[in-house]
Amino acid sequence: MHAMAVGDHFAVLIRGAIAADFRKHEKTREEITDLMAGGETMADLEAEIENYMDEHEGHPPPLEVVEERTSR
Repeated sequence: MHAMAVGDHFAVLIRGAIAADFRKHEKTREEITDLMAGGETMADLEAEIENYMDEHEGHPPPLEVVEERTSR
């Protein structure tokens, strides 16, 4: 990740609001990547998709269901 090579202080915004504000040594590369990808929101979405697939014989949800969930 290029930002790690050049930055020493990071702020992550989600929908225009500060979700995290930290210095480089305070978080791991994985934690920063997770925050940038949506953090808990992404984990919640992954769990929701897994539950859907369990209930629908392994079939993923239709794209419109995923799009509706991610547009909230």
